Amino acid sequence: MITSPSAYVRTTMSNLPDEERRVAQERLERWVETRGIRPYTGHGWGCLSKLANPRHRCGRDCSCGWPRVLDHPEWWVGAGGEFIVTAHPYGLGDESQRELVHLAETYGVRAEIHPQGSWYVPGATVLVVLWGRNSHPPTPYRRAFPRLGVREALAQAEQCGYIIASRGQANLSNRWWHLCEVARRPYVRITPRRTWAAIELDMEPAGRRLSELEVQRVRAAIREFNDPKGWYSRGLSFTYLAKVPVEVARAAASALLAVVREND
Repeated sequence: MITSPSAYVRTTMSNLPDEERRVAQERLERWVETRGIRPYTGHGWGCLSKLANPRHRCGRDCSCGWPRVLDHPEWWVGAGGEFIVTAHPYGLGDESQRELVHLAETYGVRAEIHPQGSWYVPGATVLVVLWGRNSHPPTPYRRAFPRLGVREALAQAEQCGYIIASRGQANLSNRWWHLCEVARRPYVRITPRRTWAAIELDMEPAGRRLSELEVQRVRAAIREFNDPKGWYSRGLSFTYLAKVPVEVARAAASALLAVVREND
């Protein structure tokens, strides 16, 4: 029993006559090299929801209801982390083309047809490609938050009131915590992640807690930048906000600071 779609395609290619196998191998190598992609070997290859959201991990096998237009499928991963499906149907009639258009609209992806591009039984099949979405934000976090040296990062924090430190910069975070304690002010940190940012507000260095009115204002500020479900608080001293879009993280941190600075 063949356990993955790519295994089935490779098996068929290996059984082709010599000349057809050479053409198929050349097409496959050209496809991989020019697109900069790699085969997907993870779990749940049968779920097309991965095309719309690369972070989708339901692991569901959709082979029972697999679209006919995606005959002999293979899964790939693009340079940006997006999923790509290639298929090799024997023909594309009107019904198959409508099905392909429907899939593209359903998952919000780009569909392509290459009549002479298939490496599965070349000449008898066509190549169909569904390009999945890239989950990375328009502004990559490395551009939005360039990594700075400790001295430069602390100088920037003194100006804006919050530190920008990755999870691996514990020393920088500790230095900023100490400076906040000395100045008796709230500790605010932005932690860049791969596709979003987290914001932490801790009132302990300021030596006080948030008032009920400040809590309401913090919640109002959070709603402007993120779904309230993406945050939690611990008493009246600590607030953590996750999944903040990279491009608005600085504004969100400034908004939280504006609330707590009123009574400092």
